[in-house]
Amino acid sequence: MMTPRRLRLQPRRHTRPLALALGAAAVAAAAAPAAGAVTVTSLPKPPPAVSEVAPGVTYQRVVRPGGVVLHVVRTRPGAATLSPFMPGGNTRTPGDLQAGTAARLTSVASVNGDFFNLQNGYPSGITVIGNRLISEPEASRSALVMAADGRLEAGRFTFAGAWQTINPDGSPLGTLRRFPGLNRPGERANESLLYTPDYAGPTPTGGSRNEAVVRLDPGIPGIAATGSVTGTVVSTSDGGGVTPPADGVVLTGLGANRAQIVSDLATGQRVRIDTTTGGFPAGAQAIGGGPLLVDGGAAVPSAGEGFSPSQTDQRTSRTAVGQSPDGGYVLVTAEGPGQNGPGISVAEQAALMASLGARLAVAMDAGGSAQMVVGGAPVVAWSSPRRVTTAVAVDVGGVRIAPLPERLSPNRDRVDDTADADIVVPRPGVLSVALVRRGASTATPLLRQPVAAGTTRLTVDPRNSQMKDGPYRLVAELTPADGSAATHADRPMVFDSTLGSLKVRPFRLKAGRRTARPSVSIDFTLTRRANVTVRIENSAGKRVRTLRAGRSMKAGRQRLVWDRFVGRKVAQGSVRITVIARSSMGTPGLTAALTLPPAKKG
Repeated sequence: MMTPRRLRLQPRRHTRPLALALGAAAVAAAAAPAAGAVTVTSLPKPPPAVSEVAPGVTYQRVVRPGGVVLHVVRTRPGAATLSPFMPGGNTRTPGDLQAGTAARLTSVASVNGDFFNLQNGYPSGITVIGNRLISEPEASRSALVMAADGRLEAGRFTFAGAWQTINPDGSPLGTLRRFPGLNRPGERANESLLYTPDYAGPTPTGGSRNEAVVRLDPGIPGIAATGSVTGTVVSTSDGGGVTPPADGVVLTGLGANRAQIVSDLATGQRVRIDTTTGGFPAGAQAIGGGPLLVDGGAAVPSAGEGFSPSQTDQRTSRTAVGQSPDGGYVLVTAEGPGQNGPGISVAEQAALMASLGARLAVAMDAGGSAQMVVGGAPVVAWSSPRRVTTAVAVDVGGVRIAPLPERLSPNRDRVDDTADADIVVPRPGVLSVALVRRGASTATPLLRQPVAAGTTRLTVDPRNSQMKDGPYRLVAELTPADGSAATHADRPMVFDSTLGSLKVRPFRLKAGRRTARPSVSIDFTLTRRANVTVRIENSAGKRVRTLRAGRSMKAGRQRLVWDRFVGRKVAQGSVRITVIARSSMGTPGLTAALTLPPAKKG
């Protein structure tokens, strides 16, 4: 039987207790473990400077001079696409950015989008999703345009919506009628508006309005940013409260314009609706924003665009979306006063995006709207995140593996013995998952089965799979059922059973003395020789004593005894005892958190 290892106990004259927590209140906090209770966890690793969110997509938290905190998502060229979306599902209901992103199986990150009306929710500028025009542009402000080939551009567009009755053969019949907007409440006493299924609810109500429901002709997918559509009036009404049908639209006249609806749009009348947006490229998507920040790689410190000085000069939290010359995307949200930071102005935001290598960048909404979600979690801390109407998502079309623990220690001590791998499948197909050891030519299969679109959870258990210690990669392959090309993803893992079974226990050690001394036993197991460090930390994570510093220890059960002294005082309150074992497999660590009772006299 191995002889227990003990620290040599030095006699002390002073035994005044020392509270290791931040203060007496922290020691007595209700969240602290009960005296003698022990919680053992693996030693958390500091987050990497740059973390992989998905294949070709990275996230980085950057602290700039002056304390400005940035959250930066970058993509490799061709690794991802950008897509506008509405977290609330329509133009009148702002939604939670985190929940809205999670509902999209392809989205690995997102940021807030356009400015919007805080009272009624609708976006300030243009929104084009898929081939659907959802809101009209703000002519003075830049919009972010996402071309079909992935290239980003900034554009200012004008909207010239119009409708006109037509003959059965399609020739013009009545007067051309203009409407300035769609999917929003009226902004003027006398105007016409168009409502599409993206409004997703009954139109606004009121006594001074008339409406006509138009069913679009078969084969017409909906209202686009270019061209016109035709349809037939199927019903009319007054007072509002009409929900646009899935295959149609609602034309509304307010005030004096209601007479146009009554006189022109009788049931059965044919009508043409033109939603041409001047200069908008065919097949593109867009989201409003502004101002333009970077053009041709150069910062644009003051694009104007109708923003007031208070909007551009104030230092606050801000979001921007850009593209580098190689085609990769860069999305940045800067923290502001809401996160106890200094924030940035628009001019500083422009310089920032240029310094990050953007050839083009456009600002999104700022202040309380400035948010970013990465890997399903918000990275900008808000006590109550503002709900937003539009957003920009980073989409990855292939299979992906959610971040995993860097290291598993399969030694049956119930700490990191296994890990649950969440594998996101964006479309139905056959999913194959395997473990591949570094340098090996063969793989150990874990799963192969048909799966539906969604998240498949797989438990990685090295002992059950009979995997020896070493570096591995968890590899996933999805072969889509629709016959499209297979996609792949992988995550690194290390299996290392070197350190395990950490147990700490307060007790009173007499050791030949007349009076027993309060002490703590520290037991752990090594499966191979390792250089061991044992340190004591207070509840804030600050090291207050080192018991071992890189001491070589052989395999087997190890024991140390801490006399509870820190300097010349006896520790009490919340403490953490950390054991780190460096070997050929790496540097695993275990931490035991416990609360030490006050030392008893005598």
